[in-house]
Amino acid sequence: KSYVRATPYRLEEEKMAVILQQVVGTLHGQRFYPDFAGVVRSHNFYPVPPMNFDDGIAAVALGLGRTVVDGGKCLMFCPRYPKNLLQFSSVEDILANTQTEFCALELDAVPPTVGPGHLREARFGLDVAEKDGTLHAVASTYSADNHAVYDGLSRPGARVVTFAPMLKLGMFPLAQILELLVRAGEEALGNPVEIEFAVRLPRGEEPADFGFLQIRPLTLAKMK
Repeated sequence: KSYVRATPYRLEEEKMAVILQQVVGTLHGQRFYPDFAGVVRSHNFYPVPPMNFDDGIAAVALGLGRTVVDGGKCLMFCPRYPKNLLQFSSVEDILANTQTEFCALELDAVPPTVGPGHLREARFGLDVAEKDGTLHAVASTYSADNHAVYDGLSRPGARVVTFAPMLKLGMFPLAQILELLVRAGEEALGNPVEIEFAVRLPRGEEPADFGFLQIRPLTLAKMK
């Protein structure tokens, strides 16, 4: 109200829109979450060769996008060069930078007088994701015996979120989809863009669900 009083507009003329959007995800017991979520930007302000400024950069994490938005440990990669993972240059880097927990909506039963249930975000360890069957699509395994990281979960050892099944083995065309979306977004808006997304991978006869959550323009400062 104070802001409106400082402008030539009248408070009674102000209007507000509310958007209701379905959450992308799958129910796993008392948890609901997407297989992974993230943000992609069409410009990378800190590119490292062979990447360029306009190649873009994506940040993805297992579970809800809260991990990415809150600045938690997530995977950064360029959609044009998905196998160039600078933060995973060595085994030590992988162990230091890998995601160790994920966010999900927790469904708790409450008394009938209060309502049928309520939702709240909670954090869980990777062991929970492995039991839910959502870890295999995004993880690798660290073997302490020979100090090496192997793609997939077939070996015993510590689980590390590398997104190798998708970025290296092509289990899901994530990089190609993001590359297509940011270029289409730039063409539509005439500006660099940032896109938030969430993905539910196919299960049984259910197809994959790529949730296009929102797109917004990136504001770039021009240096004279």
